[in-house]
Amino acid sequence: MVLAEVAGVDLESLEILVGERNLTIRGVRQSPLSSGERKSYHKMEISFGPFTRKIPLPCAVDREGVVVSSAGGLLRIELPKVPAREPKARVIPIE
Repeated sequence: MVLAEVAGVDLESLEILVGERNLTIRGVRQSPLSSGERKSYHKMEISFGPFTRKIPLPCAVDREGVVVSSAGGLLRIELPKVPAREPKARVIPIE
């Protein structure tokens, strides 16, 4: 599971790409200031503008089973693992 903070991001502008072993989240967080308005901040903890997050995944995921939900400014991405394949045994004849 991946939990990403997306407060202030329009969910329709998000793009979520899932590869076999990677996840990419792209979007744009719009500034609350109107264009042309200038303010001086002592400290700003939120960045605005386009962003991309590339997250390597520890194992292969089933891309068809990915579930995405959002609540309270958090994006929850559930990535089910690909079922482990059992190695096929090979019978070796004795000569």
